[in-house]
Amino acid sequence: MMITVGKLTAAQALLEDYVPTTDAQTAAATRYRAYFQARETGAIDMGPIRAVTKGLDEEERRYQLTSAAWMQAWMDIESRRPWRDRFADAVRDLGPYTVPRRVEGFIGFQELAAPVAVVLATAIMAAIFGW
Repeated sequence: MMITVGKLTAAQALLEDYVPTTDAQTAAATRYRAYFQARETGAIDMGPIRAVTKGLDEEERRYQLTSAAWMQAWMDIESRRPWRDRFADAVRDLGPYTVPRRVEGFIGFQELAAPVAVVLATAIMAAIFGW
């Protein structure tokens, strides 16, 4: 959160004192350390992050690697550098992603909401004006 709100010095100080107790926390700490190093070099080194995530379950591994790729993308966007190719290279081997049914349903509802609203509004106007 500290990174998100721009308190980078405080975030880095917290990270230096942080002692992870689980493999997932170790992966996250490695990812954040790579991010701070990348602020100087311009590129997140995915090697250490990939190495530390090998023992994680597939969902957590994908989360850590995708998060690192998004951190890199955000740094590239802020620096006005092309970001899509580097992002695609970082997450390409993580696919295919499955989309939960509830998410598919929500997206479908969003896609159909506007046409249904137009049909209802047209029907109401037709009834009011007697078309």
